[in-house]
Amino acid sequence: MPAITNDQFSLWAALVAGLLSLLVASGTGFLLGLWLAPWWQRRQFRRALHDLSIWQNKLLVELEQVESKCEWASRQALRQFPIDRLSRLERVRNRLVASLETLATIPAERARNAIPFHVEWITGTADPLSGLPNRASFDQNLKLLLGAGQAANTVSGVVFVKMDRYESGIKRYGQAAVDQLWQRLVTLVIRASRDADLICQIERDTLAVLLPNLAAGVAWERAESIRETIRTHHFLLEETSQEVVVTASSGFTTCLPEDDPEDVISRVQKALLRAESQGRNRLEAE
Repeated sequence: MPAITNDQFSLWAALVAGLLSLLVASGTGFLLGLWLAPWWQRRQFRRALHDLSIWQNKLLVELEQVESKCEWASRQALRQFPIDRLSRLERVRNRLVASLETLATIPAERARNAIPFHVEWITGTADPLSGLPNRASFDQNLKLLLGAGQAANTVSGVVFVKMDRYESGIKRYGQAAVDQLWQRLVTLVIRASRDADLICQIERDTLAVLLPNLAAGVAWERAESIRETIRTHHFLLEETSQEVVVTASSGFTTCLPEDDPEDVISRVQKALLRAESQGRNRLEAE
């Protein structure tokens, strides 16, 4: 039997190593696929809800524009359509009426069985500086929000709002001055929120806003409105009247009926970290 040369041995060793690497990679990919599949499906579903809500809003805007144009045309003196266009107009009208009736109709059985969304917040212990419910109260109320969403089969939103450069602000202006800026930021968030929303202070530089019974797209717009309200405000130091630039990074997620509190908190924290890592003064969703 001929002896195996060093080159042949190296070739066989490389082939075996490559085969083993391929098997390990395939097995790892398969296991990761099994582990990530449920998470990926939930994420895609949340994105679909967000995109659907945006599409619905755009559709309503376009319909309102068409309504306005038709109303304007009906008031004009020369509003008579030619015969060929009149026939076309009739077909469009019939199809539009049928489509709108389908969109606006809720099955009677579903309406009878629907449970109205209802949640009663527990204020609990307040933060000594802001007077807002603290982290423990947030955890309690998040469970209530998810329970109400499951009962009514509706979605809600959660947004974390973190004051940018909080620690560096303390070093530069002092704790008392930053506390004043923080209280002003809290006031702005309260004003930008609805009466139905609950605002909690979960860290000394972070607020959590619960947005009950809001579609994903609408909740996102509310979260963006909060961020923009902070960005455009002129913050002043009380002692010197010096203007200070204050911004906030925000993370947003949608609460689905099948969610649990740990998943919601994990998602919104990831979104907040991404907003901070990408330059601050941003709103990111997970």
